[in-house]
Formats: sequence, structure tokens, C-alpha cells
Amino acid sequence: MGVYVAFAAAYVLFTLFRTTNNLLAALRASRQVHQQSLFQLVRAPLSFFDTTPVGRVLNRYSKVVLVCSVGVSVGVSVGVSVGVSVVGCMCG
Repeated sequence: MGVYVAFAAAYVLFTLFRTTNNLLAALRASRQVHQQSLFQLVRAPLSFFDTTPVGRVLNRYSKVVLVCSVGVSVGVSVGVSVGVSVVGCMCG
């Protein structure tokens, strides 16, 4: 019985570590993409803002940050989970 409790505790700790690490990595990536895209947007010529509506720029900008912060973190999480499962199946 004690072995199952140890496995459950290890699973909980590993999941907590993985989730925390994943969130911190997603935050760093999102911050970097936000800074780079804002830098490029500020450096755009004025003719770009004359021909492109502000709503379109804002929509595109927010979509890039959303995809980076949510999509990448989910992809990495699934990849790590599948990798751990494959290693577990090969060892067990």
C-alpha cells in the first residue's frame, strides 16, 4: 500500500513541477514575442498606419500573443506528457 502512496505523491509532485515550469516558459515566450512585435510595430513607417486600420493591427497583435502564450504551452505540455508516457511504457 505504501508503494502506491509513494507513486501517487511522486506523480503529484512531478505534475506540479511540470505545470509550473510550463507556465513560466510560456510567460517568458509570450513576453519575448510581445516585446519583439511591439518593437517592430513602433518602427513601422507612418504609411503603414495610414493604410491599415487600427482595429486590424490590434486584432493581429493580440492574436499573435494569444497563440504564443496558449498554443505553445499546450503543445509543450502534451509533448512532455507523451514523452514521459512512452518512456514509462518502455521501462515497465
